[in-house]
Amino acid sequence: MRPLRSYLQDIEFIEITFHYQLETPRILPLFPELLLRTALHQTGVELLDPEPFERLFTPPLPDDPTALRRYQRPAPPFAFLPQPDNQTITAVKQGVISCHLFGNGIELLDHLVKTMAAIQPFVFANRQRQGQLTTVTAVDAAGNVVTIWQKGMAKCIEPPRITAAWRFDALPASTDWYLEIFTPARLLVQKKPLFRPAFRHILPFILRRVTALCYFCNHIEIAGATELLEMDAGIKEEVAEWRWHDWRNHPGDGILSELGGVCGQLRLKGELPDDLIDLLRLGSLMNIGKGAAYGAGAYRLTPLPPV
Repeated sequence: MRPLRSYLQDIEFIEITFHYQLETPRILPLFPELLLRTALHQTGVELLDPEPFERLFTPPLPDDPTALRRYQRPAPPFAFLPQPDNQTITAVKQGVISCHLFGNGIELLDHLVKTMAAIQPFVFANRQRQGQLTTVTAVDAAGNVVTIWQKGMAKCIEPPRITAAWRFDALPASTDWYLEIFTPARLLVQKKPLFRPAFRHILPFILRRVTALCYFCNHIEIAGATELLEMDAGIKEEVAEWRWHDWRNHPGDGILSELGGVCGQLRLKGELPDDLIDLLRLGSLMNIGKGAAYGAGAYRLTPLPPV
């Protein structure tokens, strides 16, 4: 198998943040990204032409029959980025939503900004306007923040592009790792959700998410990717906690039902191969499971210092 690290220079994305000014101070919902799907789809239908709307929110199936067999259904080319440590209960007048936009999805940036400017991500009880999008910023490879859009601009300034090779700093050597899923991951096996997934259950979801986004957005086919599923041999795991969390109502057959997933953490012990570390870090840019584009299944991998 070609080393996964050799692909990182070609995996391109932008990291942007939408800044909203609220008319009155309010306590923001935790992880508002999880509630954006319906509003974005409804608003996108009203504002966008069919072609950019489809590419942004409902990408079509590929014509290539091999790709149909090998990859999951094309997903939106973006992934919202919930902030695990941003859990304030203080009333504020500003709110932010961040996301990654991958590969050829970057050319849809203006359409995404237009849609985000028309929704209310921090107001869900009613449609009354209580704030507005004022600026959009982007982060470059060095971590510098630049403004690419302000209220009144028709189009964005060209955003700085980042590659995964630039984003991933070297990690300290460790045989003790912490994998935390901090927004609900809806991981379905034979249409049934996993409530207490082991690492071997999570890994295929990460692999499918990474390989599909790389293929459809960056035109990269990761050769021999299934070999990555065999790299967990010898790795021991300790489950600290799993809990089920419902995050939104989902209309189906005229009935409202809760839609949720698992949150929690795994402690992994052992030397993780470089390719496996790179896969886990790539997945952390994209989230996993149903609703990954809208912030579900967000996770982080952290090496723990030796005791």
